[in-house]
Amino acid sequence: MKKRRTNGYTLIELIVAVGLFALVMTLAAGAYLLMINLSRQAQGTATGINNLAFALETITRSIRTGSLYSCGDFGGNCPNGGSSFSFRNVSDAMVTYALAGSAPDLYIQRTVDGVTQSALTDPSSVAISSLTFYVSGVETAASGEYTQPYVTIVISGSVSSGSGRTTQTFAIETGSTMRGIDLTVTLPPSENPPAPTCTLIAEPVLVLSGGSSVLSWTTVNALSFSIDQGIGVVSPAAGGTYSVSPPVTTTYTGTATNAEGSAICSAQVAVILAPVNGQCASTHYSCAAGTDADHGSGPDAWTWSCVGENGGATAPCTEEKQDITWTERNAPNGNWRSVTYGSGLFVAVGSASGSNDAMTSPDGITWTSQTTPNATWGAVTYGNGLFVAVKSSGANDVMTSPDGITWTSPSSVPSGDWRSVTYGNAMFVVVGNSGDVMTSP
Repeated sequence: MKKRRTNGYTLIELIVAVGLFALVMTLAAGAYLLMINLSRQAQGTATGINNLAFALETITRSIRTGSLYSCGDFGGNCPNGGSSFSFRNVSDAMVTYALAGSAPDLYIQRTVDGVTQSALTDPSSVAISSLTFYVSGVETAASGEYTQPYVTIVISGSVSSGSGRTTQTFAIETGSTMRGIDLTVTLPPSENPPAPTCTLIAEPVLVLSGGSSVLSWTTVNALSFSIDQGIGVVSPAAGGTYSVSPPVTTTYTGTATNAEGSAICSAQVAVILAPVNGQCASTHYSCAAGTDADHGSGPDAWTWSCVGENGGATAPCTEEKQDITWTERNAPNGNWRSVTYGSGLFVAVGSASGSNDAMTSPDGITWTSQTTPNATWGAVTYGNGLFVAVKSSGANDVMTSPDGITWTSPSSVPSGDWRSVTYGNAMFVVVGNSGDVMTSP
């Protein structure tokens, strides 16, 4: 039998083959690791870009719905750019955007009514090198400004994919225009504004003889506003107040004017005439001390009461003209002792069933019982946005309510026989028996 020879690989061939294999695997592994690193860098860069985009969207959206734009330290227009920007947002809070931190870890900071909020950008992924605001259109027509307020934001810096990794620089410019129409600056000088409108209200609408009421007016597109009854032109034309003390019931008419025409609005102040003290005329009925009699009818009726000792036609008496017709209304059962008016609501207190010792009405006609600390409340008033009631016995002799519906009793109130409460000159004043007085702002 012939023996067959088998040829194998030489040592050199094995070394070359293993070397080539190792080289190919090394290149493949290196490429894989490189791809992983590049992917991580891309993710880090994307995170930084997303953070920057979200911050800019937050800034421009809030600026769009704001008002009272102010650039830099001096406010007004800012054609040369400013490092900070402030405005009044839709919640009537003052918002400021500016850079904060220290280089190279600068970030965009938001401040609301002087209180620092969280950073809008993350300095670990977005390094801000400069932030500049350019503002136009915030001046008045009197200064020659007739454009809508506009803000341009220029921001530059770099986005990092992480510590020790590559960075990508950026320079971005974006802008935002005030969404609300600024009627004082958008009209060119060659055009006239629309015809004006106005409103005029009196508060209170009912006063005692010698009392006063405050007229409040608001206008739109008015260059001037005047009120009759000897008042004349008042300012500012856009809105204001004026105190009046009419001797009798008086209607006040306001007139708003501009180049396109005028508008009229009015408000009435009703005056309750004070009783007339004197001696009854001899033509009246025979007068007996302590008795009353009416003569006349309807709104012209007079009530007179004898105060003399012996009566008779010439006895001293008091007379009062009944200028107001009263109508009895239904209300929850109770011994009601005091009533006041404030914030568009009538509020009465007293002693009723259970703990419903207060009742409210928007018009004086329809009344609703309200739950209170159980007691006999003797007096109530309104001032500085608060209803305050007092009582004359027991503990916790004061209760307060911002709306006449929800009532609470402060614990630190001096006890006493409290009988009356009023508000004036930025102070609540309560009086009681035995010379007791207490005050509260």
